[in-house]
Amino acid sequence: MNLTENPFDLLELEPCFLLDLEHLQNKYRQLQKKYHPDRLTQASLAEQRQAQLRSTQINAAYQILKDPWKRVHILLYLAHFSLESQPANKSLLNEIFDAQEAYENTTDESQKAHIKQTYALKTQALDEALNELFLQIDNRFISLTQAAEQALLLIHQRKYYYNMAFHLL
Repeated sequence: MNLTENPFDLLELEPCFLLDLEHLQNKYRQLQKKYHPDRLTQASLAEQRQAQLRSTQINAAYQILKDPWKRVHILLYLAHFSLESQPANKSLLNEIFDAQEAYENTTDESQKAHIKQTYALKTQALDEALNELFLQIDNRFISLTQAAEQALLLIHQRKYYYNMAFHLL
């Protein structure tokens, strides 16, 4: 993350996955009104530079938090978990390899569409599982630390399924 501050703190929000996007947008606009450099044309050059920096940070935080997958990454990052450290799941990799091979070896367009549709549905199911997991975290039924390993596994699996569904040629 290229932020010097926690994006939730920058936008004065409690860290959670299931954000009210309208509230997020309202906080963003409120803070941009306060810090946007155009509102400080009479201020000193140093104050204008500081406002430009703060406005840029607020915009970057908003861009992260409005995207659910970036929000997942930042929540895990804030809890000291990294998606990059996720070990490869051999059965998942074998499944993906077999599906890619089947896709590449068929000339039947309906079979190719079926493979892509299968992985689109698997991606959707993982999205629902992640939403449910983060709902439990947001409602304080379980902690992010307790759920992080499960979240990492689901996110890792989702990445492969999503690529199968939407990035096959």
